[in-house]
Amino acid sequence: IESQHHQINTITPKDFRNAYFEKKLPLFDAVFSFSSLEHSGLGRYGDALNPWGDILSLARAWCVTKDEGQLMLGVPSGM
Repeated sequence: IESQHHQINTITPKDFRNAYFEKKLPLFDAVFSFSSLEHSGLGRYGDALNPWGDILSLARAWCVTKDEGQLMLGVPSGM
């Protein structure tokens, strides 16, 4: 994941996890999720089977977002 924009920083899942465990993870201005939340908890990408996986993933995103932060969420609409 790379951004050439001087105001946009990206982070990989591995670096995110490491920063979290080292208590060095900053709060984010915004969280983007496009067509991925609905896959959480299905066990297809190394995660455990969990019927609450989507809710837990959204809660985790909320916990690392600033108070006035934003969530941009894209999910399938069936169209």
